Amino acid sequence: MAIAEKRWSPFSKTFSIPSREEMEWTDIIEGKWQERDYTQDELDYKETLKVQYGFDDKAARIIVKLKRNIYNNPKIRKDRKDYVFTRLLGGLSYGHEDNGLLKRFMWNNTAGQMYKDLDIKEQMTINFKLTESEYVYLKYKVRIQHENYGYYNTIQKELLPQYKKTMETVLGREITEDEFEKLWNKQIDAFKGKTDFSHQYITMATHLYGKSRLADLRGGHENTNDMSGWLGDTTDVADTKPSIGNDDYKADLDAVNIINIMKKRNLDFINVSNEYYNNLENGILNRAEEFKKI
Repeated sequence: MAIAEKRWSPFSKTFSIPSREEMEWTDIIEGKWQERDYTQDELDYKETLKVQYGFDDKAARIIVKLKRNIYNNPKIRKDRKDYVFTRLLGGLSYGHEDNGLLKRFMWNNTAGQMYKDLDIKEQMTINFKLTESEYVYLKYKVRIQHENYGYYNTIQKELLPQYKKTMETVLGREITEDEFEKLWNKQIDAFKGKTDFSHQYITMATHLYGKSRLADLRGGHENTNDMSGWLGDTTDVADTKPSIGNDDYKADLDAVNIINIMKKRNLDFINVSNEYYNNLENGILNRAEEFKKI
């Protein structure tokens, strides 16, 4: 009602279109409606996605939707659900359809390949019922979170139009340059200092993949698992230059710690993830000390 009164012109007898900021409350209401039947585990997991990785409510809800559609699918064996979930999310940055053939081949032979005839997008939209717009939004947020982009004023000027156009495609509307700058910096702030989401998830998927793969020829199955995470980041065993930032450090340790707890206690990923990060936040657990125990 307050917005209607503000936007009413007594002179022209018309309403002007509310600004995007004024309409944000509708997004909040819609989001809460989507969460109306969330379990406590799902609410906790959504909060983990926001706190540990910096995702906004919309991206977190899409991930929860994907989780539901995978875990409720009777065609997927119970002992494969965690793998399918982590492999798809990690695959948004590693070995996806936009990568070259060599990169796709390498990751399919490291983290495994679920469906040879379907790429990541087709699996998420066809098999697990994300809408096209949900997939586009999630892919964008996961890749921005992964790539460590800088603030607006650090972007090369010739790239700004391309970045703005991509954001407009994701949002489904045109935006001004000022709005683009504001939204870009807001998401960079949200992701700053957070754990690398897709790096952690592709590493967990690699650990959960129980079948033999070509990469195992070089040191065995466990060596492949380690190369996908901490060993590949800190040494040149994977034929890449060692590189590990704080986001990778946390992703590598958390991936191994969570998988170890899952296997040791025979629990599913969501339960362990919620408990693990709750213990981290409350000082009950230290990721480095937990890693040393393995």
